[in-house]
Amino acid sequence: MERIEIGEVSLELFKAGAGPPLLFLHGGDYFLQNRMFLDELARHWRVLAPRHPGFGRSERPDGFRTVHDLAYLYLDLIEQQRLDDAVLVGSSFGGWIALEMCVRSVARIGHVALIDALGLKFGPTSTPFPKTSCSAEPFSIRPAPCRITASSTTTS
Repeated sequence: MERIEIGEVSLELFKAGAGPPLLFLHGGDYFLQNRMFLDELARHWRVLAPRHPGFGRSERPDGFRTVHDLAYLYLDLIEQQRLDDAVLVGSSFGGWIALEMCVRSVARIGHVALIDALGLKFGPTSTPFPKTSCSAEPFSIRPAPCRITASSTTTS
């Protein structure tokens, strides 16, 4: 585990592998529960997995209050590390951060993969959520068919 400085923010960082860049944003308290997954990804990609500010030994700077702050921080990390055409993987809370990043800029992001992401909204809460039909192989981030269809459930 090493440290990375992004502006005035210091984060713990797991790095492994070689090849195209992949930024993994963890959910929960830490990403060690994902270590086997990260090691498998590192067979094909150069994996960078920062520990979010406020988690572990990554201190939360004064003024960091929202997911938007994290999105801008990680966009700065992508820029600083020159992660061109990066694969962005977000798990749980990290998925929410990943989507917030993409709303702001996809200039250096080539692909996005979400794992049980939080914070997703598909429309007004008064309408049913769409049903999603996706398939993917474990340990594979390859395009897979994905369809979003309207729910047949109606609300009264």
